[in-house]
Parts: sequence; C-alpha cells; structure tokens
Amino acid sequence: SHTSLNYRWSYARMYESMAGESHKSDERYDSLYKERPHDIIGKTCRLEPLLASRHSKELWEITSGNACNEHKAYNPDEVWGFLDCGPFKNEQALKDSDVFQLEH
Repeated sequence: SHTSLNYRWSYARMYESMAGESHKSDERYDSLYKERPHDIIGKTCRLEPLLASRHSKELWEITSGNACNEHKAYNPDEVWGFLDCGPFKNEQALKDSDVFQLEH
C-alpha cells in the first residue's frame, strides 16, 4: 500500500465524522479496523482492496454477461470496454488477468 496504516485510520475516522456518525460507533469501527486494517469503513459504504480470494467469483458472475439474480443477460464488452482486459471466459481467466495482479 502507498499510505501508512495511521493515515488510512485517520482518513476512515474523518470520513465517519463527515458522514454524521457519532461516538457510539467507535467500538464497532475499532473492531472492524482490527479485523481488516486496509479497509476504509464509513457510515454507508466500505472500501476494501480487491482480492481474488474474496471477490473473483462474484465479480466474474456480475460482469460475465450472463443473467445474474434479477438482472437480464447483457453484452459484457459494455462492462469491460474501458479496460485493456476482459471480458473473461471464466472465473479463473479473471483471476489470472491484470485485474487481480495489483493485490497488496
């Protein structure tokens, strides 16, 4: 990572205060930070590093172009068109691609 843990922690705390959370959430955020210190956790969202072990299956399912849950099938080129890689034939092809090569 390009920033220190202290910087990310202070950024997460600043985001929390800007999002309107109060001190009652300190214990919750403290425990989440200890579990996953690279995540930035706010009141309404959580930013976390992209990891093949946690994200590849779901990412492939929702970007493969196949129908997924209530969503109809679509052209996966529309999802991957902004990158030099993708769409991918299967989850393993996604794991082997540049998408997951910048893991921390």
